[in-house]
Amino acid sequence: MASIWNDIEIEYKGKTYKVRPTMNFINQVEQGPGNSITMLYHRVTQGDMPTGKACEVIALVINFADPDRKTPVDAEDVLEETGGIGIDIMKILQTILLACLPTPKESKTTANAKKKPPKKAVTSTKRTGRKSTG
Repeated sequence: MASIWNDIEIEYKGKTYKVRPTMNFINQVEQGPGNSITMLYHRVTQGDMPTGKACEVIALVINFADPDRKTPVDAEDVLEETGGIGIDIMKILQTILLACLPTPKESKTTANAKKKPPKKAVTSTKRTGRKSTG
């Protein structure tokens, strides 16, 4: 089965963390009122995302990617490491949220349009050299 989500890859303290969104991961992100992926994404694009919420989601990615970590990362750790409010933290969050939105299934119409058209039969007219008697 093909994945409907894109992998999330972020760097934190020089280490790369990679997560493939799953329903379990998305459910954890969406805990609490107003935390649907689409609502969070809307808030990011409108410039209305609280830094604390952004840091919580980034910490969740790190902890989900490395569940055996001795000390889990929390929002304050992320805030301290990233310097807080800024375009970088919002870009990271936007990347995470976009990866959690499923890729739309291709419709039959779109799939058919992408298919190569069948080869046309090549016909040629052969001249016989006869004069028309018409």
